[in-house]
Amino acid sequence: MHICLDFDGVCTTGESGGTPIHQCVDPPVVGLFKFVENAIRQGFIVSIFSWRSGDPRGIEAMRLWFLMHGFTPDILEFPSTKPPASVFVDPKSFRFQGDWPSLKELKLLKVWYKKL
Repeated sequence: MHICLDFDGVCTTGESGGTPIHQCVDPPVVGLFKFVENAIRQGFIVSIFSWRSGDPRGIEAMRLWFLMHGFTPDILEFPSTKPPASVFVDPKSFRFQGDWPSLKELKLLKVWYKKL
């Protein structure tokens, strides 16, 4: 199984509200590294994908962020295009179950860290 984690707001807290493509300054979300280690130990492929992923500087910044937080990025994948993952974990998404949401419903979606 392949899990794809969004970087800003899933791996990081998203506190800064956005940074340049080559700067990753937010701290990790509590439990991130344990989750990733457990997933990999159980045979999952874990990819990190973001709006940053289309630029080599963005990928390098994400890899460096993991390294700076004491986690070896070599066990992760950093694709430049959206991977064919089994599950996507994103801070602001809608789970499609066959019925189209109203646009009002989509406008009301908030990222978890802005609900606090």
